[in-house]
Amino acid sequence: PGLLRNRCGSSSLGGSCLFGGRACDSRGSMSKVAPEAGEDSWPTRLELTNLMVEQTLDELALVSKGGGIRGLCERLGTDREKGLANPVNDWDSRVKVFGENEFAERKLTPYYKFLWVQIKEKIILLLLFMATLELCIKGIGGSGLERTEAIAESSVLYITVTIIVNIAAFLDWKRERMFEALTKRLASSNLRFIVRDGQQMQLTD
Repeated sequence: PGLLRNRCGSSSLGGSCLFGGRACDSRGSMSKVAPEAGEDSWPTRLELTNLMVEQTLDELALVSKGGGIRGLCERLGTDREKGLANPVNDWDSRVKVFGENEFAERKLTPYYKFLWVQIKEKIILLLLFMATLELCIKGIGGSGLERTEAIAESSVLYITVTIIVNIAAFLDWKRERMFEALTKRLASSNLRFIVRDGQQMQLTD
């Protein structure tokens, strides 16, 4: 995995060509390539993904059709010195083929799902069963005093379960949102560098 990093000085080989970074040839020297590629000649997302996962010269040769870094940049239609043009004329086509260069936003779990998880706990189900059983036995077949006691005791159990379930669900709900806020805060502080028309640009994650 270190071969491509050492020779190119970048751990994001596909990203450097696709999004306008600098690259080197298989001998480690910098050179300029006039981009002559179109949507039909671009590598597929699967090919680029395999290249980034494997990070081997064999995978590079497969994606570049034997052309090495030079061939990969030619297929992607980017200049190894200047990167992509600014603005990128075929941006829409690149987005269509490769997708946006961003992570999909994770959907947060709604509160009722946390409630459902807590309700399915064995101790909670046992308390609900005991409260319902006592209410059915004494509340229906018992005397007036037993019926009153059954209703009172069952009500206490139901209220206790409601409080416990909501507190546990709220803590999980709050914890997930705090973690999401922290993740976004860290992501906004991560900087990435790309090259457009020979100019280095700084972007956040």
